[in-house]
Amino acid sequence: MLNYHDLKVLHIFVVAVFFLSMTVSMYNPEKLLHKIVSGIASLLVLASGVILLDRFGISHKGPYPTWVLIKVGIWLALSIVTPIVVKKFSKVAKLLYWPWIIILLVGISMAVYKPL
Repeated sequence: MLNYHDLKVLHIFVVAVFFLSMTVSMYNPEKLLHKIVSGIASLLVLASGVILLDRFGISHKGPYPTWVLIKVGIWLALSIVTPIVVKKFSKVAKLLYWPWIIILLVGISMAVYKPL
């Protein structure tokens, strides 16, 4: 069983892999490997996040703090919207880079400060 710090490192690592693989797929949408890696990393982000919530003592039944709901919303938006934009609108997918940076900053802020 992993301790809290190991889980936190794992979660941050898979978030980094997820963001990097999605960014690469934005600029090179033909490569299937990056899409597969980002999908697996997305699932690992969710799994490690749920395990971390358990370590925080937050019940899976809810109610969830607002910062958790914001992070889940970010995860859903990035995991669902980005692959669709990359596939259907590959010419404009590169424009997602800066909004991604802002969304990453919001997610990090929610994790560090845990507001609300």
